[in-house]
Amino acid sequence: MRILCLVGVLSVLSACQSTTGSKAPVPYESTTRISPTAVSTFMFRSYVKSGNDKKEVKGVPCMMTGDGFRSRFVTPAKLTAPVFGPKTKPVRISCKYQDQTRAKTLTAVNKTQSDANKSLVTLKSATSVTGAVIAAAKIGTAMAPRDKAQDVYKYRDSAIVFINKKE
Repeated sequence: MRILCLVGVLSVLSACQSTTGSKAPVPYESTTRISPTAVSTFMFRSYVKSGNDKKEVKGVPCMMTGDGFRSRFVTPAKLTAPVFGPKTKPVRISCKYQDQTRAKTLTAVNKTQSDANKSLVTLKSATSVTGAVIAAAKIGTAMAPRDKAQDVYKYRDSAIVFINKKE
């Protein structure tokens, strides 16, 4: 019963947040029964490109759809999306600005593996003894055997770019 109430509250909040650019995360709406392992929060923005200049535009209506969920929002927005560990599928975001519709597909990244890779780069670039010792400790932790099912997945901040056709 509590879950149904929470879903109802989230749906109402989603509807409210879909009409304005909000700093609060826009919750996703489940379209089927899903069991995410976590939730990823990320920023999505929109820009208009005119020649070599790119300017952020606010208030662009968009829709994010994924396997079993969706959300409507206006840019810029902090979005939430469910993640399912290594089984996380891409999401599609489509936005409409003036007479243009653009779409972008976002793929979740394995943040745990990405952090481990950054530690390797840190070790390779360590120029001092102290830096090398700290980097080696981080790499040892990152490269230790781990349960990959516990890895953290997330979507990265992203944006969509429209072309100024008035030139």
